[in-house]
Amino acid sequence: MKEIVKINHEEYGLEESRAKQIAEAFATPLQEMIPLESEYKNFENLVGEPPKETCIEAKILLKKYVSIRTETARIHKLEKAAYLGAGRFVDAWKNRQLEISKEREQKLKNIAEYHENKLKEQLRILGEKREALAREYLEQDEIPQGLSAMSEDVWEGFFAGIKAKHEEKIAAEKKAEEKRLAMEEAERVEQERVRAENKRLQKEAEERERKAQQERKAHEAELRKKEEAAAAERAKAEALLRKEREEKEALEAEKRAQIAAERAKAEALEKGSDREKLLAYIGDIYKQEPPKVSSPEAKEIIDLLSTSIVTARSRASSL
Repeated sequence: MKEIVKINHEEYGLEESRAKQIAEAFATPLQEMIPLESEYKNFENLVGEPPKETCIEAKILLKKYVSIRTETARIHKLEKAAYLGAGRFVDAWKNRQLEISKEREQKLKNIAEYHENKLKEQLRILGEKREALAREYLEQDEIPQGLSAMSEDVWEGFFAGIKAKHEEKIAAEKKAEEKRLAMEEAERVEQERVRAENKRLQKEAEERERKAQQERKAHEAELRKKEEAAAAERAKAEALLRKEREEKEALEAEKRAQIAAERAKAEALEKGSDREKLLAYIGDIYKQEPPKVSSPEAKEIIDLLSTSIVTARSRASSL
C-alpha cells in the first residue's frame, strides 16, 4: 500500500524501535487517509465552476480529512507527552500530516463551499446593487440591513415604497418652493407698489411744497412791494411834512426877518434925514413887482408910475 508520510527517525536522534513505535501510533489515521487519496484525485486538478453534486462529494471528503486530522492531533498529544525527543518526532509526523491534510482540506473546502460562496458573492453584489438603488431615495443611515436577504417581491415592494415616499417628499418640497416663490413674488409686487405709491406721494408732496414755496415767495414779494410802497408813501409824506415844515420855518424866518428889517428900517427912518427916508420909501415901492395888465390905458399908467418913481428917486438923491 502506498506510503503517504515517510520520515527519517535518525534526523531526530531516535532509535528505530522507538521511531517504529511512534509510527505505529500514527498508522491508523494514515491508513485511513490512503483510501481517500483516490477520491481526492477527482478534486485535485478541478478548476472552474463545479456542479452541485461535486460540491456535495467534496464536502463529505472534507469531513473525512477533518476527522483524520482531529485523530492525528489526539495521538500527537499523547505521544508527545512521553519523551521530548519523541515529541519532536511526533511533531514531525503531525506537522507533515497536517500539511498534507490542510492542502487537501483547503482544496476540498473551496470545492465543497463553491456554491455557498458563489451564493454569498451573488448576495453581496445584489445587496450592493440594492443599496445603491436605495441610496437614491434614502440617507445612508436610513438604509436598513439585510437588503440582499429580501425576496424579489419584498424588495420590489420596499423599493416602490421608498421611491413613492421620496417622490412625495420632492413634490411637497417643490410645492413649498413654488409657494415660497409665489409669496416672494407677491411681496416683491407689493413692495414695488408701495415704492411707486411712495414715489407718487413724494412727488405730490414736492409739487405741493414747490407751489407753497412759490406762493410764499409771491406773498413775500407782495408784502415787500406793499412795504416798499408804504415806506415810499411814508418817505413821501415825511418829505412833504419836512418840506412844509421847512417852508413854514423859512416863511416864519423870512417874516421875522422882514419884520425885523421893517422895524429896523422904520427905526432908521425915524432917525435918518429926509433924503434917507425918501430913498428908503422909494426903494420899497421900486421893489414891488408891478401887476400884469393888458389894456393900453393900464399899461400907460404902469409906465407913468415907473417914470415917476425913477424921477422921484433921482430928485431925492440930489437933496
